[in-house]
Amino acid sequence: MMTVSELRAGAELMPHGARRRRFEEWIADDILNRFRPNILPIDLDVAEVFGRYIAEDRLKGRTTSPVDLLIAATAQAHGLTVVTRNTRDFDHLELSLLNPWSESAAS
Repeated sequence: MMTVSELRAGAELMPHGARRRRFEEWIADDILNRFRPNILPIDLDVAEVFGRYIAEDRLKGRTTSPVDLLIAATAQAHGLTVVTRNTRDFDHLELSLLNPWSESAAS
């Protein structure tokens, strides 16, 4: 759900025009229609991990984005890998990470 929210926010922040329209169509036609069965809800298991991540962040003086923590908690609760170019925002958390743009991912 949070990734969908981030895509929507990205679209809303774009200037009106053809590029934004194409991006919004891609979200609606490709992402939501194609992946709807795989969009994971924020459930009790996710909430438990999310709460633990928030507490760990505060105790260690970190200020990780709540959105990133929720994405991480969703992945952790479902035994999934977070695929992102920005792994440093997640590397202090207990979860599997993959940067698809890194050299190690290409091999």
